[in-house]
Amino acid sequence: MKSGYQIVILVGAGRSGTKIFRDVLASHKEIDCTPHDLNYVWKIGNYDKSHDALKVEDLSPSIKKAIQTQIDRYSTGAPWLIEKTVSNTIRLPFVMSVFPNARIIHLVRNGKDVVDSVYRQWGETRGLSYFISKIKTYPLKHGLSYLASYVRDWIRFKFLRKGGEAYIWGVKYPGYEEDAKHYSILERIALQWKICINNASDYIDSIEKERVHFLRYEDLVANPSVELSKVVHFLNLTSDEFPGYSNLHSENVGKGNAIFEGDEANNAKRIIEPVLSKLNYV
Repeated sequence: MKSGYQIVILVGAGRSGTKIFRDVLASHKEIDCTPHDLNYVWKIGNYDKSHDALKVEDLSPSIKKAIQTQIDRYSTGAPWLIEKTVSNTIRLPFVMSVFPNARIIHLVRNGKDVVDSVYRQWGETRGLSYFISKIKTYPLKHGLSYLASYVRDWIRFKFLRKGGEAYIWGVKYPGYEEDAKHYSILERIALQWKICINNASDYIDSIEKERVHFLRYEDLVANPSVELSKVVHFLNLTSDEFPGYSNLHSENVGKGNAIFEGDEANNAKRIIEPVLSKLNYV
């Protein structure tokens, strides 16, 4: 691992605003970032596992070094490097074993809005330019089979608009294949959000508070300057200038309320309500 930078793990469930927040943070002159989710890097040496919930015992010295080497590529000399991969929500002990001195920024968003956003994203693919830029960064030495699977799935969705029977968008939590047989799409999205939040929160609650910064998406988009000033303090940055903060807006807050009005969503609502309550969203 390169010396000279410290890593920040941005933790959040898919569609919680982690991408836009990562980009805002990366607009600061003292912060480098990884350009997209690096699940294929975190799974080096563990591509045989169908889910993303890696454990500490899945990490060997060679796997640790390989992951660090791949992430090192994104450091260009800034004192901080921010990494955002949504599947890290369910494997934080593994992640923190790779980078023992990492700090965590934990971003949460109202589960109703997350479920609605994922539901609209379900089965979508990114454009060709994004696809090409991403596969260029694949660690071919370690992940040819994973790359082949990614290319196959992208083509399948882009041109056939069809996934496999156990398809899931985003984080592959243990048991997602079986859940695909018994739950509706909305219920599976709700389960995914619940599992991501609970796993991340359980680990974060067990570590030193000074290593973690928690914030809500709703607060971030309502008062960007206030929330970003807290990040400046958390990372001891010498400047409070984030040129990208103008991209933060609150127009998507509350969009998920509509999807939970119908009977179809009752079961999904029951799944997320305990977590919403824990996070003081209800």
